[in-house]
Amino acid sequence: MLEDEKLLEVVRECDHEDWRECYHGEHAASSYDPDNCTQYLIDGGMRNVWNPVTNCELLFDVEADPARKRT
Repeated sequence: MLEDEKLLEVVRECDHEDWRECYHGEHAASSYDPDNCTQYLIDGGMRNVWNPVTNCELLFDVEADPARKRT
C-alpha cells in the first residue's frame, strides 16, 4: 500500500512505459465512521478527493501546497 508522498514519489520517478498517468483510490465507509469515506484521484500534481456520503469534494494542488493546507 502506498500513501501520500510515497505515491507521489512512485508516480514522479517511474520509468515504466505502461505506468498510469493517474490513480484512483478509496477509503471505505465501514472502516471507521460511515461519514468518513473517500474516493480520490491523483496525477502527481493535483488531488481530487470526494466523499460520496456527504458529497463534499476537495481539490488540492499537491505541487504548490504539499501539506494540503489550502483547498
